[in-house]
Amino acid sequence: MSVRRVQLTGKSTLIVSLPKKWTKKNGLKKGDSLMIKETKDGSLRIAPSQTELRSEQTLESEIKITEGILPETLSRKIISHYLTGYDIIKIFSDEQSLIGISHRNTIRETVHDLIGLEITEQTTREIMIQSLLDYTKFPISNVIQKMRNIAISMQKDSINALITGDLPLARDVIIRDLEVDRLYLLAVKQLKDMIRREEIAKMMDVNVRACLGYRVAVKCIERIADHSERIARNTIMLGELDLPKPIERDLVEMNRLACEVHTKAISALLTANEIEAETTIILMKSIEEIEKEIVSKLVKEHFDSHETICSIKSITDSLRRTADYGTDVAEIALNLAAGEPI
Repeated sequence: MSVRRVQLTGKSTLIVSLPKKWTKKNGLKKGDSLMIKETKDGSLRIAPSQTELRSEQTLESEIKITEGILPETLSRKIISHYLTGYDIIKIFSDEQSLIGISHRNTIRETVHDLIGLEITEQTTREIMIQSLLDYTKFPISNVIQKMRNIAISMQKDSINALITGDLPLARDVIIRDLEVDRLYLLAVKQLKDMIRREEIAKMMDVNVRACLGYRVAVKCIERIADHSERIARNTIMLGELDLPKPIERDLVEMNRLACEVHTKAISALLTANEIEAETTIILMKSIEEIEKEIVSKLVKEHFDSHETICSIKSITDSLRRTADYGTDVAEIALNLAAGEPI
């Protein structure tokens, strides 16, 4: 960092010279225009005018399907380019070969899982994918709320399926996890774009400082949904198990408190509510006590198999972990509520 003195020219005009190394790097010469923007903290952002033009340009990338590339590798490449923020992704094969059926199916399935992506052109050797996202219709706060609503419904229904023996409901919980995954990838893409382009953050009314906290929070919500899926799979494995009433009551109460934790935590995150975040964290002690009660009762009960005990223990572990993720979000909310040093 270099320090420049403010100088006076004429009777009232203040000027600051530009670093010579920076002007050479950007190819500036006498008469060129510069873009100057004032940021929220009062500092000035200076950029060559062509930099602003580049930010408005369509960003394109290419993925070459080489011999022996696995479908899952191709899928990961598409997701990476999507998250990086490319507007157009061109996928092409060698001149001597065509894009095979397995790779075409992989491309279609991956595009389906990425919100806002569409296949716009197809030939035997080339497929064009374009991002049609309109961030004004998908603000990050709405995406987080949708993730939260689906994750909470999954958790409530997974325990309901366990208690009632409703196996079709448990299977539906597993399907819903795919939608949370789609929203998670969309949220990650948005947050990356906001950090890369300040104008997107302004459009969404999000402080760039909050993006890192939001990034951790959306991963926590995605993990909450994963544990709800795990509970549903354990429920299917247990079948129509008739749980002892004391354990059943404890599971219902533990689930209620866990859902309350991450519901309030995410609300506190989006509103920067310090009081709500703090009360959320305190609930964790009650959840841990109920978990100990369930484990104690499991030891005393006589189940048909050791696998049954392990499955129920796994369910209680998942419930506690969802609450843990909720407290992680609450701590992020506390950090954001603290504001920024002046």
